[in-house]
Formats: sequence, structure tokens, C-alpha cells
Amino acid sequence: MRALETGLLTSTSVLANAPAAAAALAAWSRLYGVHRSSALPAGPTRLRIAGGRADCDLGVHLNLTQGRPLTPDFPSALLDRRGCFPGIFGLFAKLGHLPPGTALGTRARRTAEAIAAELQAQIEFVTSHGIAPTHVNGHQYIELIPVVGEIVIALARECGVATIRVAREPQILRYARPGVGWPLQAFLGFVKRRYARQFARAVAAAGLTAPAAFFGTLHAGRISRALLENYLTCGLAYSSVEIAVHPAELAEADNVPMEWIDPLATLRPTELAWLCDPTTAERITAAGYELGRLADLAAPVPHQDRTRRVA
Repeated sequence: MRALETGLLTSTSVLANAPAAAAALAAWSRLYGVHRSSALPAGPTRLRIAGGRADCDLGVHLNLTQGRPLTPDFPSALLDRRGCFPGIFGLFAKLGHLPPGTALGTRARRTAEAIAAELQAQIEFVTSHGIAPTHVNGHQYIELIPVVGEIVIALARECGVATIRVAREPQILRYARPGVGWPLQAFLGFVKRRYARQFARAVAAAGLTAPAAFFGTLHAGRISRALLENYLTCGLAYSSVEIAVHPAELAEADNVPMEWIDPLATLRPTELAWLCDPTTAERITAAGYELGRLADLAAPVPHQDRTRRVA
């Protein structure tokens, strides 16, 4: 909420099965009311570097890897011993071999139907609060698993959501900054990119929209001011770039259920700080970009509009 109100964050998404989801949606509604009254503290800065647009977008962060399902009959084979989602590696081990489409056998098709019901319930949790989501994306990039990606695309079309995240991050090594765990992070980044290319084709075939490029698959929770500037000035030229960040303040963890312990907790304040730093806006404009929104992508951009956007 701070990054939306006083910083440069323009799009966020909610984990519908998380403990504070209802509170988050209530906070969003209050914030959006303030925004509509043009009283956001960051409003003037947003307008100055966003071509006259300062809206905020809310989407659904579809989840099959953390917490517990919303649907009571979700397959136990896709849960751990505690009845929780199994994490991204566990999910991929169970579903990564399944192809999308009609090639699924009977058992796999029932699994796909259960996944679709769960993800639909997560979207309906948001819409039941009177909010129409502008976009969808997947927690820990679950949409890159082919059978899940097909379901996500179908649900987006059914629900009238025009924009989907495509974590297609080209030319990673031109701006990456190796750090702790770098070999594994680099390997996972290239794996994500491979699956993202396949997912991008499916998204385009479905007539949905996504930013032209993505930044964040390699540096989750670790995007510093220096890394952001390195990315913006390294010479990559795309009409739109989605920068994925994880801003937050440190919170008391005493009452947090074990399945919601946050591995990025200590890193999140750094990203919040540069999002709310006034000089960040200047660095974006100096690199030739303007602030964008995911919802803007749903509307055709005039051919003569060559402005590059970051969201």
C-alpha cells in the first residue's frame, strides 16, 4: 500500500488464499477511493512521468504452491502431508510432465479440472469483493507449467481479464549481477525463460496481452537501485517492460502460520525504499521510459506512439 500511495508501484496482485487477503482487498478499496479523489501523495510524480495517467491496477496472484486451497475437494495428491500446496518444485514434479490440451488422459484431465476450479475460486474471491481484476499472474511462476498455463489462459478469457504476465526475460546476462546462490539462480532463470517463450505463444494465440519484456526472474527480492539502473541503461529496447518487485515492511512473524513464513521478508524493505525514493522517477525518465500500467496494454497503442513504458 505504501508503494502504491507514495511510490511508483502501478500494478499489484493479491494471493486470494492468504490469511490477510480480505484485509488487503479492503485496504485496496480504501486506497482506490483516495486515488479517485486525486489525493495520492505520489499523484503529481506519477502524472509527470506517466503521460497523464496515474491509475493503479489490481490483479490475482494465482497460487498452487503456498498455503491451503480454497476448494474443499482439491486433490490430496497435489498437497503435502499438512494439506498445503507443495511448493513450486513439488508442483512441477507432479505436473511438469503433463502436456496441455486434449492429450490428457482421464486421471490427468480430472486433475486439470480440479486446478481450474481452485484457480477460478481464487479469482471469484476477488470479484466477490466488488473488484474487477485487471490482470492475472502466477505465484512462483506456476503459469509456466504448460498444463497450468493453458488453464490460466482459459480462465482469463472467461473472466474478461485481458492481460497476463509473461515472464519472458531476454538477454539476462547483459545486466545480471551475480550474488549469493548465483549458479542456481542463473540456471532457474534460463529454465523459466524457456517455458516463458512457449507460454508467450499461447497467450498471443488466445488474443491476450502481456508486456514485451519482463525483469525480475533472476533477482526476486534483490532488485536494488543499482541493478534497476543497470537494466534501464544497458541498451535493451522494448515497447513495454514489466518490472517485478516484492516491496514490504518487516512485520511481526509470531502469529504467521508456518506455510506463510516469507523467505524474502528481510529483503523487501530495500525494494520498498527505492520505489518510494523521488530520484527513482528521474532515473526512469532519464533512461527514456515512462511509467506504465498493465491495464494500458489491453488497449491498442497507436502506431505512431513509440514511447517505452515500465510497469
